[in-house]
Amino acid sequence: MFANPRALIAFFVLSVLILLTANLPAFTEETTTHPLLSRAAWGASPALLGMRPHKPYSIIVHHTGAKQNARLGLTDKLRGLQKFSQSPRKMADGRTLPPWPDLPYHYYIGVDGTVGEGRDVNYAGDTNTKYDTTGHVQVVLEGNFEVEQPTAAQIAALKKVLIWQASRWHVQISKISMHLDHAQTLCPGKNLIAILPQVLAELQQQNR
Repeated sequence: MFANPRALIAFFVLSVLILLTANLPAFTEETTTHPLLSRAAWGASPALLGMRPHKPYSIIVHHTGAKQNARLGLTDKLRGLQKFSQSPRKMADGRTLPPWPDLPYHYYIGVDGTVGEGRDVNYAGDTNTKYDTTGHVQVVLEGNFEVEQPTAAQIAALKKVLIWQASRWHVQISKISMHLDHAQTLCPGKNLIAILPQVLAELQQQNR
């Protein structure tokens, strides 16, 4: 079949690449092949009562406010966040808040750029600050960007998530905002705040 040894090697390499990527989960088949850790993959528990259906019209970017931890896998982080969210939460000011139905965020971007599926995006997220979360896709990056920098992998993943969700919900890039645009908070941290305008400008340029 292959008289040329180079053609045989090229065919073999291509076959291996196809096998390696065939089972790779994706954000969507239409937009990107960047992997997404689904709720099923990380072992999510069912959402509790109280989920509020909504139709997104904007996207909000957050940081977790906790320092990055490259030693802990994203599966464990998402399970831990869900367990915390679905339990009574003790706040730093002494308040105890009731459980949320599920994780507060729809998409969680780990320190290595892996993206985890959080709350079903068809339901409004939750917040400890005072704004209506209805209509917003909540995207969070792992880290405290008041004192840390987002990794290059996180920024690359953030761009893909924003483009994906903007396309999915027909959100204009100009409708992408930060938590502090909606509530009194430092989120998403000064170091992410400093670079997000450039990220959005690049996305705007790509969409022209």
